[in-house]
This record gives sequence, C-alpha cells and structure tokens, in this order.
Amino acid sequence: MMRISAIAVLLLLSGVARAADTPSPAAPASTPPAEPKAPAASAPVSSIMLWPADLAAIQKAINDHEHPPAAEIEALAHAAAAVESLRPRKPNIYVSAVLDFGDGNWTVWANGLRITPNRQSPLFRIVGVHGDAVDIFVPGEGGGRFVLRPYQTWLSRRQDVVEGIVP
Repeated sequence: MMRISAIAVLLLLSGVARAADTPSPAAPASTPPAEPKAPAASAPVSSIMLWPADLAAIQKAINDHEHPPAAEIEALAHAAAAVESLRPRKPNIYVSAVLDFGDGNWTVWANGLRITPNRQSPLFRIVGVHGDAVDIFVPGEGGGRFVLRPYQTWLSRRQDVVEGIVP
C-alpha cells in the first residue's frame, strides 16, 4: 500500500510541477513554446512504474532489435540454409495426357508443356511412349529414369511416383 501511495504522490507532484511551468493564459508569451524532441532510438528507458530488472530487460530487447547479436544472425542464416536444402533440386514431373500415334509419333502433355519427339522439355527427356506409358529420363543429380501414366506425378524430393497431379 505504501508503494501505491508513493507513486500517487510522485504523479501528483509531477503534475503540479508541469502546471507551474506552463504560463498563464493572461500572461504574454515572450518566446514560443519549444517543440518536444523525439527520443533517441537507443535512449535508456526510465519509469517509476517498473522494477529495475524489468527496465533492463526492455532496454536489452530494444538494443537487440536495433543491433542483433552476431550469433543470432548466424543462427538465422543456418535455419534459412536448412529450409533451402529441403527444397527439391528438380521440379516434380506430372503427365496430363498421352497420345501415341504409332511409328514413334506421339504427343505428351507433361508439366503443362506439349512435348513431341522433336520438341523436348529442357528439364527432362521423354525416352519413349508405349500406349499410355511414358518413359522419362531426368539428367543430373537427383534425377533418374521412371515410367508415368496420365494423372501420375514423379516427386523429385522423394524419388517416388504417386497418383494425381502435384505441381
């Protein structure tokens, strides 16, 4: 109870002091009132309502926000690299439709592209078409050779074929 009354007395005194500093309306003002200055970004926090430990924690949070510790920046960089490493290096490949006209003449719609024997995708190569089965080769690391039918997807991350179209 003593603490609350002490705070109330301080607030009253600060209000009285401010009222004494303001000129009366009848008195002519010799100089215009000064505009309040914006507090500096790293000015120390002070309060009569918080404990010193709380003030120290607030000041530390402000300083860490303005100038993050090097260890925190490094940890964020490692976390971003870990997320990036989980992303597939190759895109998923899905087949929408297959038309086999015979004699090596075919058209395949894969990943939204119309692919023919004379026009291949830059990311993968269709080696052959047999009815509704498409033999696909993906070059490079993380690639491979597999067979897809319409409405199937090769998941590059898992190296697996699933039913459905997964872009």
